[in-house]
Amino acid sequence: MAKERKDGHRISLDQGSKLTRTYRQRYGKSKGALRPVAYTSAIFEAILGQPGCAGIRFYPGVDAKGRTTLVMVGFTQVRVGKKTRYDDLVGSGAILAGMKLGAALKVAGTAAGIVGDVPFRCPPYCSAENPLNS
Repeated sequence: MAKERKDGHRISLDQGSKLTRTYRQRYGKSKGALRPVAYTSAIFEAILGQPGCAGIRFYPGVDAKGRTTLVMVGFTQVRVGKKTRYDDLVGSGAILAGMKLGAALKVAGTAAGIVGDVPFRCPPYCSAENPLNS
């Protein structure tokens, strides 16, 4: 398991609100800015359920429509001498797993690992107004 932060990567709602507000102020009107996205638990469970998976890493990407997106992949802990490396669970056979509107989540993978994308995008899948989006 990856070294866990004492806070479990958790922040307060006030901290999260400040982060998202600063992002909206700085990049919100920029073409290609990352917009809110949502994923169901199935892709996280599939990635985290891989043998040796210690966590999930997110990479920024651009989809076929030119929209900024997140690509997620599991990572594992690898001891190299006295250091620990956190390697992505990918390889030449890795393929995407994701969800498309109106379709069930398809989790596909190979021994090389599961990679996720294709989120529910906002709009139209937006949350009600709250401190993180207003």
